[in-house]
Amino acid sequence: MKKLFAFVCVMMFLQHLVFADETPISIKSTKEQEAETPIFRSIIMNVTGFYDTETGVVSLYFYQSIGDATVSLTDETGAVVYSRIVDTENSDMLEFPLPEQSGTYMLSIISATYEGTGSIVL
Repeated sequence: MKKLFAFVCVMMFLQHLVFADETPISIKSTKEQEAETPIFRSIIMNVTGFYDTETGVVSLYFYQSIGDATVSLTDETGAVVYSRIVDTENSDMLEFPLPEQSGTYMLSIISATYEGTGSIVL
């Protein structure tokens, strides 16, 4: 199952390289996920994200389950423009549309074991 997931992720990544202009979202983890066995920090990657400048769609990929996570996007004034709770145990990807208005938006991903933030400039 992990090989299939990795294959699908690689294929989606390659497809987007050919057909879309994706911009990576730098997501900074502010709370590390507790692990049962020691893992080197350099290989821990819980969440990555990209947004497509042509379609205006954000894609978040959950590489490890972080439980029920609240994903929210706020504008420069602090107003929430998107919010959703995603069960990362059953869903390893979330897509949602960006607002059409240009500006800087803050992305927040919060669960019981993970906190991450990122920014998107349109």
